[in-house]
Amino acid sequence: MAGYEQLSFRLKATSALQKIQAGELVEGLADLDKLFTTADPAQKMQLTTLKLTALLKAEKYDDAATVLTDITESKDVTPVMLNQLGWGVYEAAEDQAEFPEELIAAAIAAAEKAVAEEPMSGMILDTLAHLVYLQGNLDRALELQTQAVENSEEAPADSRKEMSSFLRELKEEKAGK
Repeated sequence: MAGYEQLSFRLKATSALQKIQAGELVEGLADLDKLFTTADPAQKMQLTTLKLTALLKAEKYDDAATVLTDITESKDVTPVMLNQLGWGVYEAAEDQAEFPEELIAAAIAAAEKAVAEEPMSGMILDTLAHLVYLQGNLDRALELQTQAVENSEEAPADSRKEMSSFLRELKEEKAGK
């Protein structure tokens, strides 16, 4: 029976995602919310993550900030998940001249929680450094990115290269180049 319930959940979640991807955001989000009422804790976290991603793509930033804050406050969230969500916000914000400060602050809170739980993770420190840089805090970004590079041995080679490159950019900006 558990296998059937899991398959049913996946099918319903996929249907909701297809609606969202087809531009039927309201209907897709309503379907996700309906699924949420019967989901177990792990499924609830998956649904919340899907909802955040959909809201970011739809540029519904106030709603995305609220969802991200709820996720961050959950006891079921992992540092890796918080890092992925924070990076998703960074990617949504990096190419925009104006981006809601409330959403950046929510992403920073998520990354801060992840760092508190895994303070030696170069990948998580890197995400936090990028987010505080978006917020305009060059000195803190430089400090965090230095720590990220120092703790990047577990990261893939291409990620270590990108971390080092971002650290160089921050140092050059600090030096006024």
